[in-house]
Amino acid sequence: NNVLKAEDVTGRLWQLSQPEKGWIILAVIAAVFNGCTFPAYSQLLANIVTFLSKPDPHEIEEKIDFWAPMFLVLAWVVFMATYWMLYSFTVMGERLTRRLRSITFENIVRQDMEWFDRDENNTGSVTARLATEVTLIKNIVGQNLGRMVQNIVTVTAALFIAFYWGSWRMSLILLAILPLIGLGSYFQMKEVRKNTDKAQDAVAKAGAIAVQAISGVRTVIAFQMQKPF
Repeated sequence: NNVLKAEDVTGRLWQLSQPEKGWIILAVIAAVFNGCTFPAYSQLLANIVTFLSKPDPHEIEEKIDFWAPMFLVLAWVVFMATYWMLYSFTVMGERLTRRLRSITFENIVRQDMEWFDRDENNTGSVTARLATEVTLIKNIVGQNLGRMVQNIVTVTAALFIAFYWGSWRMSLILLAILPLIGLGSYFQMKEVRKNTDKAQDAVAKAGAIAVQAISGVRTVIAFQMQKPF
């Protein structure tokens, strides 16, 4: 049985990503900071709205002078966190993609001739999958990891702010809605993954037809069977 489980595939990808361990750590740290930005923004905005309701104009001016520049600080943190997160995951993903393509190509050229005679393993399909599917694999340990860390930190920080500074009753109601949101996201990703698989199969078939058509041009010309313009 050559079918691998999803856990085995993910573990294998993590092993292949070990040379970029430093980039992974930097990207995860940046994703943590990036995940805290939305809760921090909501807290800053809530503080300013609260101060604007004060009756003393001098107190309002004093508080605004302190909290308004905090938006610039937050913007700088968001910029740096987003930059380093995307840069780190991009470097890691591209190096992983190059490594996977090399391993895949080495395994392809070692196959028997019978393997290439199958319709699903013709030249067009192999090259198309080598160009597209390997690129998609890097998202498992790349951008998807960043989104997962960022979303977990955002939800955790938002719940902490809601329960500590907000209304615990309203927080419990919002917490009860989270499973419904997660369920909807699950079905959405399931449909997206299904459509992605169909699209990859269509690209592979189109690549096979294109390669066969281009490589057969010499044969058509040799027999003078081309259509005149």
